[in-house]
Amino acid sequence: RMTPGLTPADIANIVNKAASSAAEKGAAQVTSDHELRAIETQLLGGEVSPGKGLPTGGTRVRLAYHEAGHAMIGHWTAAGLVERVTIEPRGQALGVTYMTRGTEDPLYKQNELVSRLAMMLGGREAELMVLDSVSSGASDDLKRASELAIEMVGSLGFSEAFGLLSVGGIPKELLGPDIQAAVLKEARMLLEQAQATCRTLLKAQRGRLDAMAQALLSQEVLQGEQLKAMLGDVDAGNGVIAPALARVERARALEMAFIRLP
Repeated sequence: RMTPGLTPADIANIVNKAASSAAEKGAAQVTSDHELRAIETQLLGGEVSPGKGLPTGGTRVRLAYHEAGHAMIGHWTAAGLVERVTIEPRGQALGVTYMTRGTEDPLYKQNELVSRLAMMLGGREAELMVLDSVSSGASDDLKRASELAIEMVGSLGFSEAFGLLSVGGIPKELLGPDIQAAVLKEARMLLEQAQATCRTLLKAQRGRLDAMAQALLSQEVLQGEQLKAMLGDVDAGNGVIAPALARVERARALEMAFIRLP
């Protein structure tokens, strides 16, 4: 599930790396941990060398809450399956939350993309809630979330303002500043509603967020049954969270009603 888009040669390379790692460590067999680390190396590059830009102190705390935020929001909005969370630096990445869709369906439903928007913003919102500030570590998250929100509004037909009209199908000479401004306005509204969802969920699950961040600080990697237990049971928690999310959705519906085009 964690290797979509990789070629057979890439998969073979991962298997070889996992086997080599197991042999170097004197393991009797290749374990899932060897395989996951080999996947990380393939996707992100090698580990940062000790003493070469490794995060310490407050930066590690920020990274732990950032990745825990991604994981919690991804799990509680059903954006996908959270497979592994790590603050081990690899390549240019100081931390990674691995998520898979849990389905081979090539189509994305609107609610799934809305959840993905929230998941992308979860790290930044966790930083803001706990540390009262944000960092440049969320820059790529914001870029990807903005791209997705604009695509949802302009191309995918998930727009309240444009309805069935695809902005991508409009000749460039007809794309005036009013249309561009309307796309950006609705895309920003999608992002702000995703932000509101994050804040609602992170506040409700603050205890789990703190516990996961502390576990990452001590272990650097969370996966398997331990990760599953820390994320919690969505069905069991919905009695508290569902009403709060419903209020967010009602606010979104009210705001969208004001931007519909005549």
